[in-house]
Amino acid sequence: MPANLNCLAKYYDKNMNHKELQAALAEKTGMSQKQCQAILDVFVDVMRKSVVEGESTQMLDLGAFDVREKEQKVMFNPLTGKRSLIPPKLVVGFKASATTKNQIK
Repeated sequence: MPANLNCLAKYYDKNMNHKELQAALAEKTGMSQKQCQAILDVFVDVMRKSVVEGESTQMLDLGAFDVREKEQKVMFNPLTGKRSLIPPKLVVGFKASATTKNQIK
């Protein structure tokens, strides 16, 4: 864990859920958990809306979320011996910023 986030160590175990993030925000900011829950809910709604509308959302020092199109591909099922066509689809992508990448190393 990066040194500047040591105050969050008790919440860190590879995966942080919404409640743990809310508690960490409350501890870090001194705000109530209810206020932090409202802020997180609005943040998630704004991010989701941005992604659903196909916009790229960049967050300084974290990274960028965007929508990418995966091309159509042909898959082979070894059990049946048949080939099947997988249609193109949209997926959410994330590219970490240089700051985030450097803190992970």
